[in-house]
Amino acid sequence: MKSIEIPKIEDAIGKPGRILPKSLDGYSPIDGAYTLYEQYAGSFCIVYPLKHVRKSIPDKCLRVWYNIVDINLVKTVSNYFKSRRCPYVMNYEYYDEALRLDSGEKIPGVVMDWVHGKTLHSYVKDNRNNSAAITKVASQFLEMAKSMKSLGISHGDLSGDNIMVRNDGTLMLIDYDSFFVPGMASNVLQTTMGTAGYQHPRRSSSRYLTNWLDNFSQQVIYLSLLCYAKNGRLAQEDSGYIGDKELLFQGMDLMTDSAFISSKGYKVCNGIKDSKIQSLLAELRKSIGARLDLVKSIADIEIEKPAVRLVPYCIKCGYKFPNPSHKFCIMCGAERLQFG
Repeated sequence: MKSIEIPKIEDAIGKPGRILPKSLDGYSPIDGAYTLYEQYAGSFCIVYPLKHVRKSIPDKCLRVWYNIVDINLVKTVSNYFKSRRCPYVMNYEYYDEALRLDSGEKIPGVVMDWVHGKTLHSYVKDNRNNSAAITKVASQFLEMAKSMKSLGISHGDLSGDNIMVRNDGTLMLIDYDSFFVPGMASNVLQTTMGTAGYQHPRRSSSRYLTNWLDNFSQQVIYLSLLCYAKNGRLAQEDSGYIGDKELLFQGMDLMTDSAFISSKGYKVCNGIKDSKIQSLLAELRKSIGARLDLVKSIADIEIEKPAVRLVPYCIKCGYKFPNPSHKFCIMCGAERLQFG
């Protein structure tokens, strides 16, 4: 598709009858939101939140492009998620004719659910004193990585601004212009190299969308979340750690091994005495020097676990277990306990 001037889209979006998908009958732009398009504008598209005349019906949004984009990619992603549900991907329905401009030209767009919540980046800052909340989000992020791996999909631009923490605490992905899904051609060019502070140093040399593009970003985000769960002060705006878009590492921190180990992010992670953080930190350092296609998903990283030992005596009757394979005391039947 050709590029379109943003003011032409803005002029049309608020006028009656210009939004064309039948699934948006009864919807209109949320008051004032369509005049603040900069808030929802990405590199290629603008997202307009919409409300229904009946307040009980959930909000939706219309996503239209003002910059050149591969519409076949958008169609492929839309068709894939019509038949396969992913709990981290919103309902995503493509229309060849979504908005009619003042000139009469009809431009394509996507109808999606509107996510009420905060970006992951904002959520971390706002919950820096709530270790349990950030720990929960970290756990959910790991589950999201596992789910996406099982489906063979990748987002292509995982970052603190492209992951939403909904009001119910669950995660949702936004911005699908870099998605890879099974069945996609092997030579679909990337439209973005991803957000700085989350990407592998060789990301720019990878031309095509693949199912492993998220692996490095996963490591960066997961490690950052675990560190913030341990030390919320790092998420203060004046701490020098969290950036405008970055969570813990700046783009230059991830370019070379020497830049990484001398970065503030590495030093603070290295100072946290936690086996999971140390394992992830070592893996991220290894990944910086590895080929991009060999970087592991966090779903595949072996996290070092504390050694677990069995108690030698039954805590109920004091009988000494003669065999380490015994799980129950042969004298009183109590279950043998473990400690780490």
